[in-house]
Amino acid sequence: MICEFGGRHVPEITKFLEDLARGLLMTSVDEIRKFVHENYIQPAKEQGETQITIVAGDVHAKMGLKNRVPAVCNALRSEELRRMCKVRLINEVRRHSVKRDSSTNRFVFDLKDIEGPPFIGEVKEALPKDIIEVKEREKPSAGREERINFLKKKENFEKCIAAFYKNCPFSQEQFECHKRVIEKLRSCKPEKREKLFTNDDFLWSVYEVVKKWAELRRAKLVKFEVFRNEIKNNSLIISKLVRYKLNEVNEEKWGEIRGELKALFKNLKIMEGKSQLVGVSKTLHHLLPDLVPPIDREYIQRFYGYSAPDWKEADMFLNILDMFYSICKDLGLTENYFVREWDTSIPKLIDNAIVGYFRQKR
Repeated sequence: MICEFGGRHVPEITKFLEDLARGLLMTSVDEIRKFVHENYIQPAKEQGETQITIVAGDVHAKMGLKNRVPAVCNALRSEELRRMCKVRLINEVRRHSVKRDSSTNRFVFDLKDIEGPPFIGEVKEALPKDIIEVKEREKPSAGREERINFLKKKENFEKCIAAFYKNCPFSQEQFECHKRVIEKLRSCKPEKREKLFTNDDFLWSVYEVVKKWAELRRAKLVKFEVFRNEIKNNSLIISKLVRYKLNEVNEEKWGEIRGELKALFKNLKIMEGKSQLVGVSKTLHHLLPDLVPPIDREYIQRFYGYSAPDWKEADMFLNILDMFYSICKDLGLTENYFVREWDTSIPKLIDNAIVGYFRQKR
């Protein structure tokens, strides 16, 4: 192969094209597949996991890519990746508004070594559903989509909010503790909140709120000294995230934020036992009230549809956050919806509606 430019032989271009033809130059998609194999799939296999969920935005952020989300999605759904890693792609989960590629797309892989990597099921696009399940052998919860779609209708959402206040399960004492923390946080300018997240008095007020919940559920928090240090050790990332609001971030930014929230979730140990989902989410709700909802088993996990094993709690945490983000965006929620005392943030507003969804049936 000889390449000429202006009648002159250009050996550099010739060599490049020859190498490319022989497959010696790795394309960006090849690099993404290699990164996913080395940083996600292989480590998960070595830890004995049988399934892994990979979010396109997480890969995009960790590789430091710019505007390459379609390439990441193509790499994750490619047959080449499945052959390289000897895995099956069970699911590709998208928000209903996503036609094909988004930082929020989730790819679920079966990690059992196989030869021949078919994709189980077909991609269903542009369906009027919150989440598109690309066929699973079994769905974690029949009726999840129906519940979410029900809540996404404005009139239903407002009825559930009304049901929450008509039959509120929380005490006035719980509200006062919650309100005290939120007001103290909001009274502090964003640029000064890093100091607040290392302030013992403020952290004690957060600890008190979470402790009151724990006592009602007979759960056991770590001692305050441990709790305080857990927050202080992660104060930088908390300070970075506190500026964002669920209703104000676009999908690409949400993909970056959720990756940071997952890392933060994994860094925190709030409860004495193995399960951290409820304790960590309630703590983060009072540190990042505009991003993270308080997750409980009685209402939020029941609405979502299943409880995750302890080692999958970080994934379930993100799945529930994605559900809240989807509801928020589809309803176009803003502070204009705030009417009564428990409407202290967008995540709490959605939480109230989910509680009301179940309380209206009582």
